Amino acid sequence: MEFTEQDILNLQRKATRYNEVLNNTQQYRALWQNTLKAQIVSSLGLLIEKTQLPAVIEERADITNLEAIVVNLGAGNSGLAEPVGSGLRRDLVKNNGSLVYQQLFNGKVLVLINYPFIEKYGQP
Repeated sequence: MEFTEQDILNLQRKATRYNEVLNNTQQYRALWQNTLKAQIVSSLGLLIEKTQLPAVIEERADITNLEAIVVNLGAGNSGLAEPVGSGLRRDLVKNNGSLVYQQLFNGKVLVLINYPFIEKYGQP
């Protein structure tokens, strides 16, 4: 099999890019562990305190390097109820929403907003 000079140059560029991605992943993961995670938790705690929102910060670390920080606004009674028979009614739960900072497999951070919703009525 013969390779042209262009084939080899293309492969070298792809190998260089591949190594850059691997290096970036390691750097992003180290940054998350060493500073970013603590900065996010601290900043969110300050904002919750200043706004007096009934929020709770949850750290989820089930899988290393796929961690998340969740600001959960909780859940409660929506004021709506559905009939379940024999004159009984079941309250529908309102989820008040959350803000999620999720570390991805490549070390980057995804920010998600989960808006409030009522179960069985306007699911997210």
